[in-house]
Amino acid sequence: MVLRRKLIDPVHSKLKTKLQQHPNLRKIFVNMGWLSFDRFFQLIVSFLVVLWVIRYLGPEQFGLLSYAGALAGILGSFAGLGIGNVLFRDLVNHPKESNKLLGTAFFLQLGATIIAVLFSIGVAYLLSPNDLFLVLLVGVCSVPLVLNSVAVIDYWFQSKVISKYTVISRNVSMTLTAVIKVLMIIFAFPLIYFALISILEGFLIVLFLVHFYNKNKQNILAWRFDLSFAKIILFESWPLLLSAIATSIYMRISQVMIGQMLSMTDVGIYSIAVKLSEFGNFIPGILVTSLLPSIILSKKTDGELFSSRFEKLYGLLIILSVGLALFLTIFSSQIVYFLYGPGYSFASVVLVIYAWSIVPMFISIALSQYLVIQKLTLYSFYTTLIGAVSNILLNLLLIPSYGLIGAAISTVIAYSIAVLSVFLFKETRKHGLSIISSFNIPKVLISLLK
Repeated sequence: MVLRRKLIDPVHSKLKTKLQQHPNLRKIFVNMGWLSFDRFFQLIVSFLVVLWVIRYLGPEQFGLLSYAGALAGILGSFAGLGIGNVLFRDLVNHPKESNKLLGTAFFLQLGATIIAVLFSIGVAYLLSPNDLFLVLLVGVCSVPLVLNSVAVIDYWFQSKVISKYTVISRNVSMTLTAVIKVLMIIFAFPLIYFALISILEGFLIVLFLVHFYNKNKQNILAWRFDLSFAKIILFESWPLLLSAIATSIYMRISQVMIGQMLSMTDVGIYSIAVKLSEFGNFIPGILVTSLLPSIILSKKTDGELFSSRFEKLYGLLIILSVGLALFLTIFSSQIVYFLYGPGYSFASVVLVIYAWSIVPMFISIALSQYLVIQKLTLYSFYTTLIGAVSNILLNLLLIPSYGLIGAAISTVIAYSIAVLSVFLFKETRKHGLSIISSFNIPKVLISLLK
């Protein structure tokens, strides 16, 4: 009680007063709460259901599903056209133009997704002409991309800092499809159905998003396509599109190359290390999504405050990512064995290395937002292209000699090169110094506490 009275109560009182004085800060905390619930709920579902699916399928079939998902993801990265961050920025800055912004984004993405699905199927056939089941699997994994064109509604909710509607939509849909997955395991459904279920989940998410959008006195039928805005958004976002493709390549290419150079069983084992490392990706997502609107607005009034807030964001992401990487490194064997069983035991060795890709990955999420805000999107493409090319070359060099270990080393180095490549360009070099200074953890902690 004495400890509570001396330490906890004063902090609680000060925080309460601060929130009352700054309603926008309260809104940010509420939004972060919803996003945190979203990610933690998904982690629980992953633990209870996806874990069961992985054990049920085994390394080879899970590897096949991961390979198809990775290939569809790389080729499907074209579907978003890179307009997400630009759309979010413009929705924050021009809220009255939301129908024009969302309508134009929707029609652009719809056309792009149809092309992406057909292209994915074609490339899958060229890579594996004798495996029609794999081609079918890639096609099924590509279909949800079409539904994502309607999901641009999510950017409207983000711009209003009311992500609770997206959270509800995702989690209700995930719960319903999770129940179906459990039933499929009980009744021993074949692999193809576990790919098909992703289409149902995407459809349900879109259905709920449209419902909540209408509840907020918005109407999807009021969306309209504006050719002039389409030209502007495509002109601004084409570097982001190329960047998204490059990012998708350097995030997923290892799984595709392992499938081509080693085996589908190896893809399954490697994918476990990837999946465990990606569990922490909700952290930068929550922080960036919730804090970005206030950071964008600070740029209009105080350039020094804008830079300071970004540096604090980097520092916080570095502290959290290093802590997570250390945890996964120390307990990799126990985590893999407990969650996935002895069939995936070698994934723990891969995880010890792959976990350290979390640090540059966290940084790159905030960096990409900075480049959008500063309208330096071309450099976002340059950095991710450098990372993608590095990953491909390193994989070609290391996988034949070191197998999955070589693939993990390639990923960590490539992710780091992508971030450090900001020093290659005059326009981004100064911001690179801000990133480096964010590694001064004591200074960052003192700044955050203030």
